[in-house]
Formats: sequence, structure tokens, C-alpha cells
Amino acid sequence: MSSAQLELGDLPQLSKTGHAAHCNRCLSGLPSSQLEADASRLAVGFYCLGTLDILGLVSTKIRPDEAEGWREWLWSQQQSGKYGTGFRPSSYMTPSFVSDWGSEDFSDHDVPHLIMTYTAILSLAILRDDLKQLDRPGVIQFLKSCQREDGRSECT
Repeated sequence: MSSAQLELGDLPQLSKTGHAAHCNRCLSGLPSSQLEADASRLAVGFYCLGTLDILGLVSTKIRPDEAEGWREWLWSQQQSGKYGTGFRPSSYMTPSFVSDWGSEDFSDHDVPHLIMTYTAILSLAILRDDLKQLDRPGVIQFLKSCQREDGRSECT
């Protein structure tokens, strides 16, 4: 029987506990076998938060202090510069001395990412953030800078 012929009754039951445990593990820190994904930490965080949200477990599996830590970290990924404002995938590529400058301006090597901006905003919404820190005009400018005249995206 092909996978297309499987019926819902033939699928194994979803293990909510297993999925939730995996998401909690990744939210608290990536396992050493997954450290290469640190450059995409925002996407991993969104996957885990989204999974817990779909399972209806955000409020029971994420302590308030953990949710606040994730909100703070997400906001620290919001960057502004000549193209506008957006979110980067993680602070992985930013040398520590740049953070010491206290500047939120990004360099050409640490620019916001269109998909990460989308997933950051969704993650903040899952965490019930009020989004008051979102630089809406800057995000609009960033979105416009990613768009070609024909409407297609130029950004990653």
C-alpha cells in the first residue's frame, strides 16, 4: 500500500508528550548534536513554540520566566539599518564587540531576514506579546526593500 493510500485510522497516534518534551528540550538549549542549527535559532524557536501552541500546551509547558526570556531574546534579534527593520535568525554571526557598541544597526553581514521577521512576529504573538516594541514603519521599509518592481521578493 502506498503512503497516499493510507487512511487516518492506519496512522499511529500522535504522542503529544513526546513532541512537547522535544520542543521543551530545544527551547531550553539545542542538544550538542544540533548546534549547527544555532545560526537558525529563531526558526527552531518558532517550530517549538508553534508546535506547543498547536498542541495547546504553551501555558502548561513554558514557565512564565521562560516565556519572558524568549520574548527578550526575540526582541534582541530585531535590527535596524539602511534597509529598514527586521529580525535576524540569531546572534550567531554577530561578533561580541558589535553588541558592546550598543548599536542596533546591522552591518551588511548581519542583515534582517524576511522569513525570520515573519517567524519572529508569529513567535511573539504565540507568547502573547503586545508587540509595542515592533518598529512597524521600519518593518514596512524593510519589506519594501525586499520587493522588486514586479512584486516578487529579492530578499531571503
